[in-house]
Amino acid sequence: MSDTATDGTPASSETVAQGQSVQGELDALINEGKTQQQPDLTKKIDKVVSYVEADQAEKFNQRFRTDMDATVKAVEEVLPEEARKFLTADMIEGQLYKRAEDDEAIRKAFLDRHGNPEAWSKAKDGIVKEFKERFKDIPDPNVNEDREAVMAAAKPTGKSGGEEELSLEQVDELRRTNPVKWQELQMKHGVAPYGQ
Repeated sequence: MSDTATDGTPASSETVAQGQSVQGELDALINEGKTQQQPDLTKKIDKVVSYVEADQAEKFNQRFRTDMDATVKAVEEVLPEEARKFLTADMIEGQLYKRAEDDEAIRKAFLDRHGNPEAWSKAKDGIVKEFKERFKDIPDPNVNEDREAVMAAAKPTGKSGGEEELSLEQVDELRRTNPVKWQELQMKHGVAPYGQ
């Protein structure tokens, strides 16, 4: 408050005292309003912030679960049937966590999978390829059963005389290189062709 009147003449001490009193009352009212409204306003803001944080956390968890399930499914699709019998989705997910822990590039690609989907796709393809390679030697029981049946049927019985005994390597080679001959041999000896 100024010690001069609005017309530039010195204000009386009584006018100054009144002005200071009014200013003090106004300040007190403003402060009282702040202190009365602030806790209510703070509580409301805290509720809104808590709601938004909970909503964001739920959405993050849903996106995470969707993306993790898709990655586990991609791995499962390349595993041999025998591997899928003992390697559960939880075990695959555990291996994915371990890979992310060990490889910073995979971890960063997953964390930024929505910001840079190409990097995540490349990392995911690499992981799927690793799983496929790791479990490729697990034998397919259908192929083994077929191979064993054909080998048993191809053994000479002494009655037909013209057939020669095939070794395990020969049966595998025949199956890989000449599928038509392989199917003929299976049918000749009463073995259902693979996949039928």
